Amino acid sequence: MPTHGEEPPFRRLVILVDPVTGNRLSLLAATDLAARLGAELEVLFVEDTDLLAVSELPAVRQVAPQARSGAEPTRAEREA
Repeated sequence: MPTHGEEPPFRRLVILVDPVTGNRLSLLAATDLAARLGAELEVLFVEDTDLLAVSELPAVRQVAPQARSGAEPTRAEREA
């Protein structure tokens, strides 16, 4: 950690985040490191426009690991 009047070793930290991996822990670590170093933190998000275009096709659907294909929702799921 820089002392009073001392230049920090890094003035800026940059972290890349993406929607696929969910970088919550990396972002928390980078926030902590930037605070300890007295550095500015920039978050870079790169969006894939081709992927967004493909997601709008009629044949695309969201699949979750816990999804039950074709099954009726349980009472708890209907009431949620």
